[in-house]
Amino acid sequence: HIRIYRRGELSRRVAAAGVALEPWLLRLRGCRRMSRREAARVMPLLEAEGADLGLTSLPLVLMADGENLRVRAHTRHLVVGRSLLDELGDGPAGDAALDAVLCHGLQHWAMGDGVGDLFVRCCGLPLVILYDAACRLAQQGNGLIALAGWVVLWPAWLLVRLVIQPIVGAASRREEYAADAAVAATGRGEALHRALSLLGELEPGWSGWDRVMAATHPPRELRLEALEPAPEE
Repeated sequence: HIRIYRRGELSRRVAAAGVALEPWLLRLRGCRRMSRREAARVMPLLEAEGADLGLTSLPLVLMADGENLRVRAHTRHLVVGRSLLDELGDGPAGDAALDAVLCHGLQHWAMGDGVGDLFVRCCGLPLVILYDAACRLAQQGNGLIALAGWVVLWPAWLLVRLVIQPIVGAASRREEYAADAAVAATGRGEALHRALSLLGELEPGWSGWDRVMAATHPPRELRLEALEPAPEE
């Protein structure tokens, strides 16, 4: 019991450190402040969404210039991918879809899903590091390096894919449906439907671990179905 308590206490301390260091860690990953043009497009939408969701405060917003990120809620920040703005384009239709996607991310932040994700990551930190290392080695062009990585790190892959992913999956599916429902309740359901149809996954991640967590989300087709009006009997 003492060992379990100490491990739990250590996880809480690591999570607290993660929250405190989050601005630095995100910038280390390449996130940056918004430009004036980006802020002029994003912030009015977020302020309107926050009012519709009944929030009294908003997260800090950072931009990511990578190609594989759209929106991700962290403990204190909302990271918006520059590629999202480019994919949706300007104009009323693009702004409506952007509004819905940002509202979805804002709802995740309001529900504290970023805190839960951080705590899970901290509880399994050694495993997370090993799994990310395995993914990086597997992506190497040298087949011998990829094979060596697989031989050494396959237990991490097995635990993440066959144990952690199924356990986290049930809660993750509930969170996604809840966020979609909250967006629809603000009148942005149709726009979110269009955005999901166009973009697919709204929260892909940077690392192998992030992609594993994104894979626990419900299938896109079922999320689209939940956003559609119920068929008449």
